[in-house]
Amino acid sequence: MSEASLKLWSGWAFPEASLQTLRQQLVRRIPRGLGPVIHVGWSLGGLRALREVQQGQRPVTHLILISATARFRAEIQLPTTS
Repeated sequence: MSEASLKLWSGWAFPEASLQTLRQQLVRRIPRGLGPVIHVGWSLGGLRALREVQQGQRPVTHLILISATARFRAEIQLPTTS
């Protein structure tokens, strides 16, 4: 897999450069031929990755979200556990 096919977004408090070690590990571990475009989003970077997929400017074959959520707002009524 070429490194150009992997796009990695960081969270709010971390610069993109802070994730270079993770990028290198992912490039080594993701099997070749998995797909032309893989997006990885960590924390708030997950929202950025989701947005890129939603806009659909470039086909994405895999989306990996790490500690990310698609919604940052409080629930009006939380579900109860019984």
